[in-house]
Amino acid sequence: MNIGVIFEGNLTSGGGFQQIVNMALLLDKKKSSNRKFIFFTTNEQNQNDLLNLGIEGNIIKFSIVQKLILFLRKQNRIRKVLDKIGLVYSLDRYFDQFRIDLIYFTGGAGMALKLEYKNFICTVWDLCHRDHPEFPEVRENGEFEAREIVFQKVLPKAVAVIADSETGKKNLVKYYNLSPERIFIIPFSPSVTINQTDEKLKDDEINIK
Repeated sequence: MNIGVIFEGNLTSGGGFQQIVNMALLLDKKKSSNRKFIFFTTNEQNQNDLLNLGIEGNIIKFSIVQKLILFLRKQNRIRKVLDKIGLVYSLDRYFDQFRIDLIYFTGGAGMALKLEYKNFICTVWDLCHRDHPEFPEVRENGEFEAREIVFQKVLPKAVAVIADSETGKKNLVKYYNLSPERIFIIPFSPSVTINQTDEKLKDDEINIK
């Protein structure tokens, strides 16, 4: 089985992305002869960061025409017309080039809106916009609506959803009526740089002694 692991956003910004880095390292260790993880990202900086971790990443790039087709294919009626005239390009077909069987979105799953037939797993690290809708950062610039569009359309289609805790799992069931059997918990883990710093401190302590 080939599993595509997707990184959206910037891997070097914020604690949430550190969890994604940890997940990349864990998955890379779990590869085997019958289970292969192929990593994808949306920007070159992430590709460099993955290489620094010893992981090869592929950059997802689309031409302007391909982006337009992907946008238009979101509508069922338009998609049928495009199929008839031969404009069948889809995000799924992009992943077919790599023989991907399952797609795992490590954080954020906006790209899943463009999938048509591939099975996928998505991750929800928090539901702050639902828990604290009074916060300006989730009320301004349509942020609340943007998150809801993704969650309401993507989560019910996911073969599995990753949550950070039992509370997160319960909220996913409460807010989006998801089946508890499809929600799996992966707790937050420390940044990899903490372990590196700890090892350096130990070395410095030995040198002092």
